[in-house]
Parts: sequence; structure tokens; C-alpha cells
Amino acid sequence: QTVVSVDGSLSKKYQNLGSPSGIRQQGSPTSDEESKRGSRLSALKTFLSISKLQEGSQCLVQNHNLMTLLTKISGTMTAEENLLCMAIVANFSRDVKNMKSINEFPDIICVIEKGLGSRNTEIRKC
Repeated sequence: QTVVSVDGSLSKKYQNLGSPSGIRQQGSPTSDEESKRGSRLSALKTFLSISKLQEGSQCLVQNHNLMTLLTKISGTMTAEENLLCMAIVANFSRDVKNMKSINEFPDIICVIEKGLGSRNTEIRKC
């Protein structure tokens, strides 16, 4: 059971409260790049959550802008961000109803190739 502390002992223990991505300690200044990375992680985690649901996955895979974005950014970011991209694509492929939409984006194969060629073992598992 987690207890919220008034004295801040939980923030001292975990030191990442106040940052949705957990990339910095609470109260420490952020760089522009850290803020951008935090925003990207939050967005990718949101898309990942939506892609886990059948209805959500079907809506996302039909979004031309999102699919184009995923094909462009995958393999160009940090390992954690690239892993999230691969996981989203993997979730899309789990629903037979998404296959027609996936086939409309031949560049999605490049995303899979980038994942398979990654040095990160977690990315290759997707």
C-alpha cells in the first residue's frame, strides 16, 4: 500500500516524482531536450495504451498522420522511445482487422527492419 506523505519522504525515496517520464529529479531544472524527450515519451506511452485495446488500435492504425509519423521517427530516438514505437506497431499487427490499413503503409516494414537490426534486445523481441 502506498501512502502519500506530507513531508515529501516519498519524493526523496523515488526522486522522480513530478516528471511523467521519470527522467529527472523533482525540482531540478530541465533542459529543452529533456522536456522534449519527456513529451515524446508521454505521447508514445499514451499511443501504446490506446493501441492495446482493439477499438483504439483500429482507430490509430487508420490515422494516416500517426502512421507516417511512426515510420519516420522509429529508430531515430533513444532506445526507450524506439521500443515504444515497436510495441505500438506490434499491437497494431495483433488485430486481423488492421491488416488492410497496415498494408497501406509499406514503410511500416522499415520500422520492423529497424527494430530487428537494433542492438537493444528488448526492441528485437517486439
